[in-house]
Amino acid sequence: MHNNNMKISGRLVRKKQILFIIAIFLFIGNSSAQLYGDGSDGEIVRSSSGAESGIIEAQTYKVQSGVTSSIDGTTVIHATEKITIDGTLESTSNNGGSGGAPRNDGENGGSGRYVRGGGVGGSTGSNSDSGDGQPGSSYGGAGGGGYGACNGGEPGGTGGNAGGKTDNIPPETQINSISGNTYLGDRSGWSELYSLPSNIGAGGGGGGGGGESETGSASRQGGKGGAGGGMIILIAPEIEITGKLYSKGEDGQNGEKAEDGSSCYGEGGGGGGGGGSGGLIYLVSDNLTESGSVDVSGGKGGKGLTNDGWAHTGADGASGKNGEIYRIDAESNTAPNPPSNPNPKNSETKVEINTDLEVDASDPDGDETNITFYNESGNSIGTETRVCSGCTASISTSEKRIASDAGETYSWYAIADDGSETKKSNTWNFTTVHKPEASNPAPLKENVSLSSDLKLDVDHPDDLDMDVAFRIDKNQDGTYNTVGTDTVTGGSGTATAELGLETNTSYRWKAEIYTQGYSTTREVGPWKFNTSGTSIIETETNNTAANNPELSFSLKKSVEELKIVDESGETVAIENDPSNKISLSILSNLNPNTQYEWTTEASTPSGTQMLDFYFTTMQSQLKIDRVEKAKSYNIYRSKQENGEYSLVDSEKPNASDIILDKSNGLIENETYCYRITALTEDSIESSKSQAKCLDQPLEVNGK
Repeated sequence: MHNNNMKISGRLVRKKQILFIIAIFLFIGNSSAQLYGDGSDGEIVRSSSGAESGIIEAQTYKVQSGVTSSIDGTTVIHATEKITIDGTLESTSNNGGSGGAPRNDGENGGSGRYVRGGGVGGSTGSNSDSGDGQPGSSYGGAGGGGYGACNGGEPGGTGGNAGGKTDNIPPETQINSISGNTYLGDRSGWSELYSLPSNIGAGGGGGGGGGESETGSASRQGGKGGAGGGMIILIAPEIEITGKLYSKGEDGQNGEKAEDGSSCYGEGGGGGGGGGSGGLIYLVSDNLTESGSVDVSGGKGGKGLTNDGWAHTGADGASGKNGEIYRIDAESNTAPNPPSNPNPKNSETKVEINTDLEVDASDPDGDETNITFYNESGNSIGTETRVCSGCTASISTSEKRIASDAGETYSWYAIADDGSETKKSNTWNFTTVHKPEASNPAPLKENVSLSSDLKLDVDHPDDLDMDVAFRIDKNQDGTYNTVGTDTVTGGSGTATAELGLETNTSYRWKAEIYTQGYSTTREVGPWKFNTSGTSIIETETNNTAANNPELSFSLKKSVEELKIVDESGETVAIENDPSNKISLSILSNLNPNTQYEWTTEASTPSGTQMLDFYFTTMQSQLKIDRVEKAKSYNIYRSKQENGEYSLVDSEKPNASDIILDKSNGLIENETYCYRITALTEDSIESSKSQAKCLDQPLEVNGK
């Protein structure tokens, strides 16, 4: 015996019983099938008697009052709205045993598929005064009557056995094995089911033929056994029965009546046929009303008849076994809503590659649903199970390599399954973000100017901002180092990176373009260029005075203009027609003991060459004993006390006894020694003073 709760297409149902009812799992098929069919046969009204067969998938089905629709075997009626039985809907099989001819045995009844028949047939009548046939011990047809009190007559035939039960397994197991997962689905799944269990209830055995009298007078035919009941399955949200719904076993026919004779000449009557067993009825609905009659009772056995006197009576047939009725409360299921609110949105562009797909799940019954995502070819991307109604289901596309390419359009959809029915969403599409593009790289030529910048035109098909990183391989060993970055907004523009190039050098370079806010990048290059062998400008000043500073340079003849730019980008000196050797005065004073990093820009007919250079404003303070009538003092400098001293500067006398060495050539972190001479008006120079060295190395304060 099964539990009191049953599942039908994933829904909880409750059992009701009548007679010998056993709770079963009837429908276990495809969980996505429509329990109540698809309504493709429309509205059906039976207004005149006729036959039903096969599968019916109606919107409504009705048998009008006074009308009988007969079913031979099995019929299943789906209705998406309602089934009404005001008249009669009945089902029988054609498997009753034939009655025996005079003196012959009755035929066994046909086997039923699920409802067992009765027992063995009755024995023949005896050759005594009480030679009536005996009834079957259970449900079989009865034996025929005997011959009478006199000797010499032939005995009657034996009654046929009632049909047995061919499937000693519950009906739901057999049905499931026949239909597989399409039991509640398409017609091909049902068609095999109908052809097999056409005989549900067992047929009754035929009655035995009557015995012959001593004088050989005619004896009588046994009665035919009744047919077993068939199978009726009604499935609808609402079923109303005000008329008759029958799957009863037929009554066995009476044996042929024996006629009276005189003395020993009475006839033997035929035995009655056994009744057929009842069939099966399934009522699957969540709204069942029965004010009429639903009947699966077995048929009654036929009678053995006689006119008494010297005639002998055939035995009565036995009744058939009752069938079974299953009333299954199939709670109505409402299909889930199609998945909605896709992310990415339909026709959305600029979608990140390997994005997650998301949809909202909802079910009118509040059921959890399984959401399966599909690509445009119908291949499953993945499933999120047990998604609550009102929740969001998501799946990553990276594992299945969906949406893994930039600038591609992808189509997808989702299906919601609540365990009983499915709903498919619309088909949506999105386009992934494109990769940036590049063109016009520069420089690409030989002998480029040392002042050249790296340049690259970049464009984004989605008009997104881009970051560009420039990388240079100076040593030609495959190692690229970033030398500059630039940002291009608005989807297109030229990215640049300033360089500090060296003369007579080959360079390889490439660029990597990043889409801001996305993972899409594009690497372009590598390209090659080299610089010319010599520089057109050389710096000759490494140190100058802080007040009225002056810087000297050597230039190639091709230089047409020389500009000096300080660290803040301001032009501090310019010469429009420079000579090969040039000294430029800086208009503003500088800080003493400081290192500066400035840039020269030398313009030529072929371009501009820039050169970064350094200089300092260091100075040494020298204390002297003043010489009377000295016009000026010469400063001699050496790196060693006993070394060779060179004239580096002349200093006019002033009110103090301090003179300064601020000449070119002073180098930071060096310790210098000095000797001083005095000059008269006539430029007569005194002998050199004794050497005096600085107490500590020269230092600068910083840039």
